[in-house]
Amino acid sequence: MFLGLGAGIALGWIGGGRLLGTLGSLVGAIVFSYAGLLVGRLPEILVLRMLWGKLAVLPSDELRSFLRRATCPIPNLVLVELRRRGEDMHQELGVILDLLGSETIAQRGHGWAALTSVFPDLACQLADYHVGGSVADCRNQSEKVRREWLETSAG
Repeated sequence: MFLGLGAGIALGWIGGGRLLGTLGSLVGAIVFSYAGLLVGRLPEILVLRMLWGKLAVLPSDELRSFLRRATCPIPNLVLVELRRRGEDMHQELGVILDLLGSETIAQRGHGWAALTSVFPDLACQLADYHVGGSVADCRNQSEKVRREWLETSAG
């Protein structure tokens, strides 16, 4: 994406400058930066479309099993697919909270993306949560939400 953006700026600056001088460079850089950004995002868009297609044909049980694997690289996409099918998302809150309290920043990032996509109301309650914070802080905050969730689900 950044490579496409950079190439677009450079091509727009050079091409616009040759055609219309300094003003052309500025306009060319702006226009071509957008085009470069779009071209740079094509691989991401194609991969996401491929993943959505593969997730859409899997049974819900398989999706849930995949989600619960520690190596699941796309928990947010799996959760969004389950929600799209009308599945009960509260069953999966434990998985999301586990991700939020993970040892790794990448897993906590997956958890935060999932939480904001599937449970935006809970994400608002964790406004002071920071993916890059200490593991202890992240676990304390996710455990607070877990306790509240367990209390409301039990009663």
